[in-house]
Amino acid sequence: MASELLDPLLARRNRVALDWEGSWRLDTPSAWLDETWPVQVEVVFDDPVPVRPERLIAHGLGLSRNEVLRRIKCDIPLRRPTSTGFTFTVLAGK
Repeated sequence: MASELLDPLLARRNRVALDWEGSWRLDTPSAWLDETWPVQVEVVFDDPVPVRPERLIAHGLGLSRNEVLRRIKCDIPLRRPTSTGFTFTVLAGK
């Protein structure tokens, strides 16, 4: 059933839009800023909630979305929604 709800074609055909507001968060340890740079982060989803990595990272790390595009290296497109886990690397700030 969940896979059917996440199917964009089915949603578009039936004019259904799911509201994912507040359904995700990025838990970060408070001491991550003390790490040596670069820092590698793994994102794991408990449930397959589609989210743009750029928005998740910006919200979770307190960065602007432009700063995310400059400081984050990832092997998946940051602006394309995903509901599968991924890893990314945070490069040192200015």
